[in-house]
Amino acid sequence: SLDLATLDLTVGSLGVTNSGGIANSGTITQSTAGTTTILSSSAGAASIGGSGSTTFYNLTIAPAAASAPTITLGTAGSQTINVSNTFTVGNSTDSVIVTSAVNDPTIDVNGNLLINTNGAFTSTGGNLSIASNMTNNGTFTHDSGTVTFDTTGTSILAGTGSPAITFNNLTAITSTKTLNFTAGQTFRVNGLLN
Repeated sequence: SLDLATLDLTVGSLGVTNSGGIANSGTITQSTAGTTTILSSSAGAASIGGSGSTTFYNLTIAPAAASAPTITLGTAGSQTINVSNTFTVGNSTDSVIVTSAVNDPTIDVNGNLLINTNGAFTSTGGNLSIASNMTNNGTFTHDSGTVTFDTTGTSILAGTGSPAITFNNLTAITSTKTLNFTAGQTFRVNGLLN
């Protein structure tokens, strides 16, 4: 069991080949504050997964590397990765590729999902839950999964592309939930809008 409490955790190094991996068969908990930052070398590869329970407060995957490393979420089927606050992909300058399409873990973001410029996120073919806002200023690929906006608060959807965000299935069925699609932007649902 690794209880980070409110502390920050940095995993990996820009100078270490294929660094930045987390293999958890126990419990990782980051409670009410703190950020886990994943770094990797140029064109490197790493994964975050394992059979244990993993809960980050803020998860930032943003290597400052010359060429895009690939970070894979989930290392086997039936895994869940929890983010209590904000999940950030990219640093708006350097390229990074984050994919959860290999083993399709459940990803539960109880705050915001932010994909920055030059960040690419391929979602799970399973379930991606988001409690608050989703901003796609990079590349979001749905991998035929379902994005569910849960909790009762208002969620703001925005992006810089055209469409701003393309979903496969989009679900928001919580009573009193409001989805606020940013004015002047186009959003697309290829599958089921529920």
